[in-house]
Amino acid sequence: MAGSSRGSSGEVHGQHHQRVTRFRMTGVAVVIATLVVTMVGGPPARAAAAQSTEAYIKTWVYARDTGLPMKGVCVIAVPARGTFSFPDGCRPKSTGLGRVNVPVAAPGSYNLFAFVPPSTMYGSQWVGPSGGTGTQQSARLITASVPGETKTAPTIFIDRRGSIRGKLPAPEEIPPPGQGGTVGIVAPEPENRWQPYASGIASDGSFSILWLGPYEWPLLFRIPGHADQWSGGGGNRLRADLIQAAVPGNSPIIDFTVKRGVSAIVNFPDPPAGSDNRVVLRNVTTGESVGVGSLGSGSKVRIRVVLGQQVKIQCLCGGTTSWHGGTDFDSATPVVITGGGPTEVTFLPPQ
Repeated sequence: MAGSSRGSSGEVHGQHHQRVTRFRMTGVAVVIATLVVTMVGGPPARAAAAQSTEAYIKTWVYARDTGLPMKGVCVIAVPARGTFSFPDGCRPKSTGLGRVNVPVAAPGSYNLFAFVPPSTMYGSQWVGPSGGTGTQQSARLITASVPGETKTAPTIFIDRRGSIRGKLPAPEEIPPPGQGGTVGIVAPEPENRWQPYASGIASDGSFSILWLGPYEWPLLFRIPGHADQWSGGGGNRLRADLIQAAVPGNSPIIDFTVKRGVSAIVNFPDPPAGSDNRVVLRNVTTGESVGVGSLGSGSKVRIRVVLGQQVKIQCLCGGTTSWHGGTDFDSATPVVITGGGPTEVTFLPPQ
């Protein structure tokens, strides 16, 4: 996520043009402003103020147990009704005084997520009304209503981390090291280089999560040969079973089971050019990825997905993004994943 810095502006002899470039990563908006100076004769001129809908959320981060400011905590603004994902890197981090300015692309309602480096003894959190929480539904709602506004949010207090220890049935065949799957709290975005921190699953099916605050959390299981699924076996993060992160040293080992899921087959009558083509299935409620398949240079892809949910189909193909039955996520055609055999769909972008 790109941060923003503000300094005093001086005068130069010449003409100034401000070019503002905007792009959107899922769930997080980024704005980059570039100042172009053309040197000409004549008296000094001031740069014209650019029209921008950009706003900021200002807050401070402290350790709850010591009352001291915390440095290096990444704070992310997530649209209240948007997809939760981590950006490619994180620049709005708390300073040595605990202060952080979080940019948002436009006025609206947001929740804050504080990502604490796993190397510390503290845990990450959704910022709740009176402390940390493990669910976005319970997070404090912060509204920036005016373009250019800096909204001051209440101070974030970070708790000591909890831990979740779990055990899945051991696989029939021992996977190669590092390929047993992961357990995390956020669905990765295929186009992001920085994937969210997740805990690996050992060859015997055991795992430990040591970087979350001591709250109840939804967990995402991503295991080879199985559908991506949230705790409880569904595809919707907001309806997942919640798992308590307990005090380290006193956390029980929780037994989990996962579903294999069913196949969704997506056919392309007119295959896209190139070989780096991927198909993403997104939950119709959250917009988050529930399955990714590589189409390559072929015309068909098979993706394992949890039964009984509705998905929308996105094609990251030929350097562009297209949607089945629409021009974007909102207008795309939902597909119901049913049992009794694979769900087969012919990908039809709008004409």
